[in-house]
Amino acid sequence: MMTHNQSRNFKEIILTVFYTLLILMTVSTSAQQSFQYYDQNIYDPIPTYTEEDIQTRLKSMDLCITPEYSSVVKSYVKTYMVTGRQKARSIIGRTVMYFPIFEKYLKDFGLPSELKCVSVLESALDPHAKSRSKATGLWQFMAPTGREYGLQINSTVDERSDPHRSTKAALTYLRKLHDRYGDWSLALAAYNSGPGTVNRAIKRARSKRFSRVAKYLPRETRNYIPAFFAAAYLVHYYHEHGIEGNYPDLDMQITDMVTVYNRVTFEDIANVTGLSKYTVRDLNPSYKKGIIPASQRGNYVILPERVMGSFIQFLKYPDSRNGMVYSSESINVYKDPNDHFFKTKYKVLPTDNLQSLANLFRCNAYSIMAWNNLKTDVLYPGQELVMYQPFVSSQYKSEFLAPAITTREPSALKVTTVPKRKKYSTNSIASIPLSKINVDVLSEKPTRTLKSLSEEHYVFYRVVRGESLVQIAAKFPGVTLEDILTLNDLGNRKRSVKPGSRIKIKRL
Repeated sequence: MMTHNQSRNFKEIILTVFYTLLILMTVSTSAQQSFQYYDQNIYDPIPTYTEEDIQTRLKSMDLCITPEYSSVVKSYVKTYMVTGRQKARSIIGRTVMYFPIFEKYLKDFGLPSELKCVSVLESALDPHAKSRSKATGLWQFMAPTGREYGLQINSTVDERSDPHRSTKAALTYLRKLHDRYGDWSLALAAYNSGPGTVNRAIKRARSKRFSRVAKYLPRETRNYIPAFFAAAYLVHYYHEHGIEGNYPDLDMQITDMVTVYNRVTFEDIANVTGLSKYTVRDLNPSYKKGIIPASQRGNYVILPERVMGSFIQFLKYPDSRNGMVYSSESINVYKDPNDHFFKTKYKVLPTDNLQSLANLFRCNAYSIMAWNNLKTDVLYPGQELVMYQPFVSSQYKSEFLAPAITTREPSALKVTTVPKRKKYSTNSIASIPLSKINVDVLSEKPTRTLKSLSEEHYVFYRVVRGESLVQIAAKFPGVTLEDILTLNDLGNRKRSVKPGSRIKIKRL
């Protein structure tokens, strides 16, 4: 039999063992939780945050729907910032390609800028995204709805993946939904589940207040607005969570667009520009078989700005262009993608802002932020920024193409080598002083432009129905009919040209 002292010692031993095991279990659990908060792709610790941080940042966002914090928002934010960081990096990386397009059309449509985040939660900014219900593209259109809003969908082309046409269709649809409901919460709910579903929910709720209608909507649609808040939060505050974008090559960031009407293949484009077919495909995701078919309406082709001159020369008759036309000579095509660009440094002036610099350097504001790891769009005088520019000057000759290509026959466009598609670091791009890119003297001209790297400048004019070339020439002092005929290779045609066509007018 144990004595009183032995019994007390035994109890102390049992309690000691119990508390030791409890401490070990707590340490083990803590270690597991700590591991969960390490980025599994780069093995860096994930910055911690509190619910109060999220709530404060949500309240500071100016959205078309007043942001509200909830457990659903919390879950989506955690997915972006903790468990799905690789996806978040991809989304932020693609913003430099697609947000400038979205914002342009949102401004044209007079819609809130933050609606661009709808594409984030619909497709993660992936033009090839497809849902289980077969919705496709950046804005996730079903085929019947896409066709209803003017998108071409067939065995060769699926414009639900076209960043320009799908955006215009989506914004047309969103504006129509907002006009119907007068409320962005209901409009976005209808975008997700269809107007019929929302109409039935409104009828059951006997109200058009989303807070009352929500409980009659499917769960996915109820969560759509919180998901929209989380997507907007990602776009605004990704840097607060240590997320860096997986940005695409500069060829994918500094681009230009042309409308073509005749059949062209990706192989033709690759041959005439020196691009890989992969780059052409990635910039033009709506063409299924590597073929841009003939079209009376015209098809959009997006290419790196540095090679657009060669493609325009190949087309010979560019009916529509965004911006200037380069020299008629072949531009340089290099084997190493690093040689396609130069970088320079620029000191910010008091009158500068991101958009003015984007206009000056013919790029977009999102790229400038990416190149300089800017966390906000606020600039301060004297700040030094890194800028990248493509070589597009006509003084360079192609390494692969014969000089002055003027034929459209594929046999004349054959090249011996096509550069392989590969990623590269902008750190290895050669630096060139700012003076080399011919910016006007900044101290003398507060409003300034980047001089063209081409030798000839043009503006474009859209032809009105019934208008003759003689009448068009009369609108531009110093421009003659012969100038228009020569610049547009129109021969002796002096009658009216096709309405809607865009013709080149020499800038005097």
